[in-house]
Amino acid sequence: MSPPSAYSTSVDPQAPQEYLKSEVPSTLQVSEEKGADGISLTIKNSDASPVQLTIHFHNFKNVAFPAGTPCHVTVGPGKESTVQLCKQKDSNAVWLCKYRWQSRAVRSTFEKTEDKPGAFIDKDFPADNSSLGKSDSEFSCATSADLWVRAPDLGVPGHAILFEGIHPNDIRQGDLGDCWLMAAMAKLADYPDRVKGLFSSQKVSESGKYDISLFDIQTMKWTTITIDDLIPCNMKNGVPEPLFANPDGEEIWALLLEKAFAKFCGTYGALSGGMPSFAFQAMTGQIVTMAFKRQENGIWHRRVMSREEQVKQGARNPRNAYWTWMNDDEKKCCKRIQWLYNKDQLWKRFSSSSTSNHLMTCIIEDDTGGAEGKGEAGLLTKHLYSLLQAADVTLDNGSREKLVKLRNPWGGDAEWVGDWGDSSSKWEQNPKLAKTLSHEMSADGTFWMSWDDWARNFSWATICPKDMISGKAVEDNHMGAEGEADIAHILGLPPVL
Repeated sequence: MSPPSAYSTSVDPQAPQEYLKSEVPSTLQVSEEKGADGISLTIKNSDASPVQLTIHFHNFKNVAFPAGTPCHVTVGPGKESTVQLCKQKDSNAVWLCKYRWQSRAVRSTFEKTEDKPGAFIDKDFPADNSSLGKSDSEFSCATSADLWVRAPDLGVPGHAILFEGIHPNDIRQGDLGDCWLMAAMAKLADYPDRVKGLFSSQKVSESGKYDISLFDIQTMKWTTITIDDLIPCNMKNGVPEPLFANPDGEEIWALLLEKAFAKFCGTYGALSGGMPSFAFQAMTGQIVTMAFKRQENGIWHRRVMSREEQVKQGARNPRNAYWTWMNDDEKKCCKRIQWLYNKDQLWKRFSSSSTSNHLMTCIIEDDTGGAEGKGEAGLLTKHLYSLLQAADVTLDNGSREKLVKLRNPWGGDAEWVGDWGDSSSKWEQNPKLAKTLSHEMSADGTFWMSWDDWARNFSWATICPKDMISGKAVEDNHMGAEGEADIAHILGLPPVL
């Protein structure tokens, strides 16, 4: 991969023009054309191999992105390509667009070859449509593949790597309704050692055999899932493209972890529709996972996963994340546990979990049919978001505000566009706070919003109460360790340690 290269452009008649540029490969020429209402790039590639540019946008205002965000441009050997990066929305308002890009060589042709002698083939999860299965939910799942390709052969030959700076943006969802898994994996990627710990080897396997550890709630033990690295693909423009999770550059860990989950649950189709609590449980071994559901009166009802029901209904079904809560009589017998939360009490719970590095996700429930739908101000219904941070901040005028930071696993500009969203005027009004929180307008799926807006829009949140740094399940500061012990007793489990 070549060194990251970047241009930074600020278009404002009253502002100085600024360009930032780092060293680029001699075979690649990138020129910018800046018009009154937008920016275009022309890329010339004099190399013998195709080159792909990935362009990320940040610190932008009053612009649309005709080629998408991030923008991917592939230029063939000896070819030239021009792409419009951004276009002014309101002709009467100043616009701003800054961006950065990086380039990498990509495969130009693909010829399927015979496996090397000794290459591992998993006969228990064969490379055919039987392993794809089908979706039993309203979410999608491809049911056939043009071919299955070894993961290292998807990119430039000899360049594949298992891990390379593990990051949440490594996760790119494909034609499978497993946003619940992608969101959970993206959140776990904030703690790279946790991801690496699931793999028995830390490098690409020459034989294509991988042992990946997942926790089995039925046996209450970690189990080794052995897979090969054959990935279902369709041909696109003469090269294979994975049907499901896509690699970021030459890094392949996300494809392999998704395949391990598919084998663990039966098929890829079994992953279509599920609960992030199942993924957290399998990747961390945390048995007691909590959820909070908003009632019509605005009160949030706390629940915990029921192992007994999970096992009874199918321990390896990601949609069987059954929850237990208490009726009034049971609450009297277990007064130390808080089951009902108002908005302020829930904030304390979230703030504590944020400080303790717990894994958290949230969703906007929707009773209508179909998959994801449109919610308020850029939000999506029936779609999992990673909940990254809960922060009680001081505004520049001295007043206080509760903010939460979320990530959409789809990335791009599918973000909240209300108050405290990337392009909100709230940031211009609070430059000191923006600096403190390292805020920038970046079309990466990550955004802030106020706690009040979050509580009004979202209806379900999941917390995996294990500190991802220390590895310990942290006691609930709002009910005490005895309360956790009581929950374990109710579920027939050993107390959380």
